[in-house]
Amino acid sequence: MYSELEIKLFKQRFHGAVNINGIDFQIHYALNIALNLLSVEEPLGSITLEGIEDLDLQPIKAGNVYVQVKTSNTSWHLCQLSEPLINFISQNKTTGTENSFQLVTDFEQRESIKKLFSKNYSLAEKANLVDDILKCKPLKDKRITRTQLETVILNTEIQSTTKQSLIEDSKRKFVLLLDIHPDEAENFLLSFLYKFIDWSVERKTITKANIHDFKNRFSENKARSQEFEAYGSGLIDRISWREDSLPKEYFEGKKTRFGHIALGLDVRRTKWLNKIQEIFGKTRICVIREASGQGKSTLALRYAYDFWNHEYSFAIKAVETVEHSEQISNYLKSLSELGLPVNVLIDDVNHTKSHFSKTIQNCAGYPINFLITSRNDDFYHFADSSLVNSGLIFPIFDIDEAKLIFEKFRKEGKIHHDVISSDWAFEKISSPKCFIEFIFLITQGQMLEERLVEQVRVIQRNNQNDKIDFLRKVLLADACKTPININRLIISEVSTIDYQTIIQSTDNEFIYLEDSYIRGYHWVRTSHLLRILHDSYSNPAITALKTVALIEDNQKPVFLGNLSKIPDFDVEVLIGNFNYIADKTDLKTYLAFLSGIFKIGEYLFFLRNKEVYQEAYDKFNEGVLFLFNAKFLPTQGIDLFSLFGDNPNFREAKELSDMITITQRGF
Repeated sequence: MYSELEIKLFKQRFHGAVNINGIDFQIHYALNIALNLLSVEEPLGSITLEGIEDLDLQPIKAGNVYVQVKTSNTSWHLCQLSEPLINFISQNKTTGTENSFQLVTDFEQRESIKKLFSKNYSLAEKANLVDDILKCKPLKDKRITRTQLETVILNTEIQSTTKQSLIEDSKRKFVLLLDIHPDEAENFLLSFLYKFIDWSVERKTITKANIHDFKNRFSENKARSQEFEAYGSGLIDRISWREDSLPKEYFEGKKTRFGHIALGLDVRRTKWLNKIQEIFGKTRICVIREASGQGKSTLALRYAYDFWNHEYSFAIKAVETVEHSEQISNYLKSLSELGLPVNVLIDDVNHTKSHFSKTIQNCAGYPINFLITSRNDDFYHFADSSLVNSGLIFPIFDIDEAKLIFEKFRKEGKIHHDVISSDWAFEKISSPKCFIEFIFLITQGQMLEERLVEQVRVIQRNNQNDKIDFLRKVLLADACKTPININRLIISEVSTIDYQTIIQSTDNEFIYLEDSYIRGYHWVRTSHLLRILHDSYSNPAITALKTVALIEDNQKPVFLGNLSKIPDFDVEVLIGNFNYIADKTDLKTYLAFLSGIFKIGEYLFFLRNKEVYQEAYDKFNEGVLFLFNAKFLPTQGIDLFSLFGDNPNFREAKELSDMITITQRGF
């Protein structure tokens, strides 16, 4: 029942540091016996867990009973009893008394072993069996005497059971002894199991009070998590691994979805999966960072599917404020405090997840893993400096991986008949080599851009100019990480355009709707489309001026600032044509325009000098960047208010600016 889950628990908790074969049975037996403390009258009853490899239990109540739990795929022969018998004899020597022992196994014992420990036979009737055991090499090496062996045999009982029986019995005890609701027994078992693993590593002595304390924390944190789920679903979701109904979209250069991974459409990139696993063996934070189209999301989703417990894996959808980060982190911590194996995916860092670093910082000290994917520039823009040196991997797509992917798809019959070989396809895609472009080419038989050109030409031949204009706006907005709200579009645009028909005809091909926002698919696909849609047309800067009014006010600086990353965008065209919309521009939009222009200028300045900045950073540290900025930051005063004369929208702001007192600044 829990076999696969427990393997993941052990891998996550101990990073492969122990042999997990049989440990799950030992843990479940110890957990089950620990619950007997709840029915014991003496308040001082306890169980001591002697490490994760051998769970030997100290007395539960009056009388000394030591239990050793063993697992095997087959029944034992007599000499395999050597280890537990030697342990029991050693315990007698240590305490100086005759103790009682119990040997518990997950397999049925042979008749000879049953007879050896049976109370229905005398030592004389067991003499031949005792003789045979004394001949076993481990006992001979330890010089075990007949008297020592017979003393232990007389005081040892054997028991055979199964892990499933232990699980069912533990759930029954939760209900009877802890008043856990039957519907919650399975969740409580998972939570308690996770905590019990920690206790076993700590070699903790467990008391009745420990179990009741855990139950109380479970109830409190369960209530907290349920309270969050009532209002916080828009920020974070449990990952759903339901098989996707549109598998072909994985091969068409659209965004990889969880259901694509569940269907096994991707190719396991073993080298990078191992690197992620290695990082999680050292830290709780792993960042997959690279340019668009390198398969970051696919890699992260595959890792989550293969290595994480599916029931307690989450994806952060939005964390735009400090309040969001606190809500999410409190929820995650409440689940972690339940003892649950919490893992979190933060896919595609952008302004909607701008406070993701704060969420991670809030969870410091909790056993919560974070797997993050981000384009290089977005990571530098949104990540806190404390994450810069987190576990990083940069999954570059190379010819070796191309050959592995090609061979897998060939065996599955997914290679297009026009594709000659992996080498041919790899050479055909442009540099830097793009993972999703390669997938598209070998499965569809043509370059992604060629397919998109054909589709756009069909729209143009049908004179569907409204659709072309619609796609330019919504794809540009989404590429700038500020998608347009469909309701704002319909209300703001004073026209007879039937947007419902346009959206229906472009949905699932060029765009898709998510929470009332119009989004493009993968950045690589969208960037191709923007180039094609603006071919033989004005610069994307003109589309930006037509689109800015559709962007939500608080996102306008983001929209304008990200325009510099759009293919073929010309900032001079944007500035030179702003006057055409200036008379219809309110103060907020105007200030957003200025902020955006400033960001564009700084970004272009950085790109032009990126190598110099990188060299300075490598030789010194981030402090040198302050010296650079102090020298080159534009600080010349410009009275932009004069551009708008006596416009009442700007008069109050102008009056406030006149109240500024000029003082010495900086150096």
